[in-house]
Parts: sequence; structure tokens; C-alpha cells
Amino acid sequence: SIDLKSAILKNISKRNISIKNIIIGNGSNEILELVARKYLNSNSEVLFCKHSFLVYKIISNTMKAKIIESKPIKEKGKNFMGIDLESMRSKITSKTKVIFIANPGNPIGTMISINEIENFVKKISKKIIVVIDEAYYEYSSHQGFKSAVNLLAKYSNVIVTRSFSKIYALAGIRVGYGLASTDIVSEFDKIRQPFNVNYIAQKMAVESLEDGKYLKRSLDLNDSGMQFLKLELNKLGILYLNTYTNFITIHLGSRTQKIYEILLSEGVILRPLENYGLPSYLRVTIGTKEENNM
Repeated sequence: SIDLKSAILKNISKRNISIKNIIIGNGSNEILELVARKYLNSNSEVLFCKHSFLVYKIISNTMKAKIIESKPIKEKGKNFMGIDLESMRSKITSKTKVIFIANPGNPIGTMISINEIENFVKKISKKIIVVIDEAYYEYSSHQGFKSAVNLLAKYSNVIVTRSFSKIYALAGIRVGYGLASTDIVSEFDKIRQPFNVNYIAQKMAVESLEDGKYLKRSLDLNDSGMQFLKLELNKLGILYLNTYTNFITIHLGSRTQKIYEILLSEGVILRPLENYGLPSYLRVTIGTKEENNM
């Protein structure tokens, strides 16, 4: 994995990051699982916002940790349904061991600025591990948002996770990585499987990092597709959540399930969000121009 770590290091180009700060995973999900295995048990609490990525709940339940969910932002505006960091801070107790923050959010799509995240991190105990899940980071950075990688030099309790499953289109290949202090990476290396990511997957990930043209083309297509779908949703009077990803989460009310079934019968697959506690919403992934026109 030295080649892949070197490619990641070159891609990040941060002075405070070295190869020893990188851990490769079988998708970023494995890094999240390593966090749970290392820091959670039946005597600890794990904290994340309601409607967060389901894996946080699954891995926490595996370790029998008590799950605490903070409230999302309920005020109408660009951050509606996003993570309310004040609500999150109010839920911290002496038993809180890990906090998961998806940024951009999934399946919500909203974004928290690096300044807000740092303000949150610096006010809580350094014994609490704060995981910033940046699976959709490239889409948000394209719109001017900075990564939490910038915080690693100051805060040894921060872990940033990234994925090759989104903008790099390697979802079935299963490659992701984590960025953290050398101490944390060293501890993770002790508990991960020694051959957790296969050689071909690593080579494909290296190639994807070096293909800047593909990355730019994908981001441009996502931008134009996003603008088109938002315009059409506005015409139809369909409400949607603000997003910095490659999807739009739309509100369809009591007819959500029926609409989902009708679209499915027409070959249009949207993501139901009932498992996330959002039965009135569907998630629409931005496709090609032809797919968006369907």
C-alpha cells in the first residue's frame, strides 16, 4: 500500500501529513469500523446526528455502545436538516467516546464549514475521538469548502475518512482511507486485517488519483446535472434539501412510497430513506444528461 499512500499524500499535499498518518481500508467503512472496535464498548456512548449514515449505528451496535442522537437543524434555510453542532455538544457526557460527523452529510447533503467544526472540536474533551466522514468531500471542495485535514496538525483526537466510491467511481472495488495522528494509525494497524485491500483495488485507486481530467469532467457533469434537476424541481414545486454532494434529497410527503414504486416500474431507481427516519424523502443521484432527462 506504499504506492497508494504516496499517491494519496501527493493528492493531499499538506505539510503536516506524512505516510504514517494514512491508513488504507476496504472502503472507508472499514476505517469507521476500526474506530468502533478500538474505542467503543458496552460502557461507552457514541454520538451522531439523527438521520446520519446508517453504518454509524450498525458498527456501534456491534460494539454494544449506547447510541446518542443529536437533533438536526429545524430552521428553514440552507442548513435545514443538517447537523446542529450545538445540539450535538449538549448531548456529550463523561461516557462519550466517539462522535461521527459526515461532512458533507449523507443522506442529507448539507455542509458544515471548517471554522464551525474547529470551534466545536476545540471546546470538547481531547479524549473524545471526532470522526469527520468526508466521503463526498471532492464535491464540496469544488464549491470552495475546506477539508478537516487542516485540523489534524492541532487536534490529535480528529480522524478524517475519505472514499474512492464516490467521485472516483470505484464503489465495487472497495477502497477508502483514514487520516489521523501517527499514534491512532499505529493502533489501527494492530487490529486491521493484514491484507485488507487487494492489490488490484490499490492499483485502480492510484490510477484514479492520477486521472485529473476524469475528476474535472465528473465534477463539471455533476454541476450541470445539479443545476438542471434543481431548476426542474423548482418548476414542479418540489422541496429539496441544500446539497454539496452528487445527490439531491427531495421531499414528497405522504405519497413518497407510491411515487417511488411508480418510478421504479419505469426503470428509475431512487433511494428510499425510511431506514434513516425520513419516510417522506427520496434521494436522487445526479446522472448523465440523458438520465436526468428521464
